[in-house]
Amino acid sequence: MSQSKRLALCFAVFSILVLVDIGFRVREWRDNSRVLALSKLFEVVTVHTNAAFATVIIDRKTKQPLWGKWKYDSGDQSVSYFYDGRNVMNFYPREGEAPRFDVTFFGDDGTVKALWINRGSNAFFTERARYDVDVPRKEIWFNERWYPLVPRTNNDGSVKGGIIFDGKWRHPVFTNGSAALEP
Repeated sequence: MSQSKRLALCFAVFSILVLVDIGFRVREWRDNSRVLALSKLFEVVTVHTNAAFATVIIDRKTKQPLWGKWKYDSGDQSVSYFYDGRNVMNFYPREGEAPRFDVTFFGDDGTVKALWINRGSNAFFTERARYDVDVPRKEIWFNERWYPLVPRTNNDGSVKGGIIFDGKWRHPVFTNGSAALEP
């Protein structure tokens, strides 16, 4: 092979390598441009407290949280969803069990009207706290209807919540996310 052919071959290989390098750089720039576009819209913030660590995604324009994942010193975790900066849903995953979750409902004036709780039954909400009444009240879903929770003081001074069922105060116990009444 002559010197000029070697030189032409080296130039062709070098040109191909440069084009491949440019292609990879353009692809990387495109991928990074998506990340850069997202980073202009959202900010990821870490939060540390005495008993928890969180990663929170914040809307840069409104400075309001959108989503957060919490890890607690106890080993528990939760995921929070926000709307207009207000916590509207929490999800509590559990190993080998159905997850628990709660949903917060707000009124037109921005105040909390109710908190509905599912203890992991996967079928329905099992508890709710109502704030749209004169005195906030907690209710338990049992026997196809909501029952107000009625606190009672035991002989040892501890307070337990129960419902009035068939004219008697009964303490609910949750098994697999569903309410049953103690005998």
